[in-house]
Amino acid sequence: LKRTIKINNKIETYEIVGLNESDILNNKISYESPMGKALLNKKTNDIVKVEIVNPYNVKIIEIN
Repeated sequence: LKRTIKINNKIETYEIVGLNESDILNNKISYESPMGKALLNKKTNDIVKVEIVNPYNVKIIEIN
């Protein structure tokens, strides 16, 4: 599934994929990545925290 998110007033779309399918240049992130984990099982308009060294929040704009 693809997630459209808002990060610092920038809109980006990512597809959550398996470990061997990730390709950041094509906006495909693994479900095991910090961003992938944050976006799984969430819904539109949720604000989620991406857990990295300097955590940050993103807002889910659309799921398709």
